[in-house]
Amino acid sequence: MARILLAEDDADVRIVIEHVLLNGGHEVDAAPNLQNARELLLSRG
Repeated sequence: MARILLAEDDADVRIVIEHVLLNGGHEVDAAPNLQNARELLLSRG
């Protein structure tokens, strides 16, 4: 399946969405804000 970058500042919402995506067979990189999301994106090249 797809690799998904999830950026969500509400930790509870982020965890729920991440679990739904993982249960759907996706790989998920989750970040609490835009800066961390950019760092994850750049580190994946």
